[in-house]
Amino acid sequence: MVEAKATSVKAALAADDEEQETEPADKPITFKAKPEERKGGDKLSAFLAFVPMNVKELMETRFETYLVNDSNYYLRYTYLTAEGTAWQVRAEGEIEPNTKEFIEEFGREDLNQFEHCCIQFIAYKRDKHFLLKSPVNADVRMDPVKFYKLHAFRENPFFEQPALIYTLIENDIQKVKL
Repeated sequence: MVEAKATSVKAALAADDEEQETEPADKPITFKAKPEERKGGDKLSAFLAFVPMNVKELMETRFETYLVNDSNYYLRYTYLTAEGTAWQVRAEGEIEPNTKEFIEEFGREDLNQFEHCCIQFIAYKRDKHFLLKSPVNADVRMDPVKFYKLHAFRENPFFEQPALIYTLIENDIQKVKL
């Protein structure tokens, strides 16, 4: 038999009041707006971008890697680098339509790791019908010397500062292949 805990009515009412007095601002935000589609975005376009953190000191700066999704599709991706014939997953995830996603930061000492990389992704839409797209397997061979040359980093529509951008697929046409 379970023993009932003896409490006064006043104490029980005070405990109920404390539980009910939560501020609306303390509640977690559960609403998430659906990404807006744009005209012309139903053709896949995706880019791998390298952005210097300080373009004025190119010889000393670190770099940020981004995956840019310039389409109305979600992309489920893996970002891999090769070491000989072996591959290593550096990042994986999902990127929303018409957005860019930070992948990683690296320095000059890491450049040789990026000579041969691959981005694989599948495209889809949520909660609506869409045209099926072929999976993309984009092999990128980078020249580390480009990271030392200012003219390799160009103005672009995705970043406020110049970036080194590799086209993976543009208007449903894959640019780099394995």
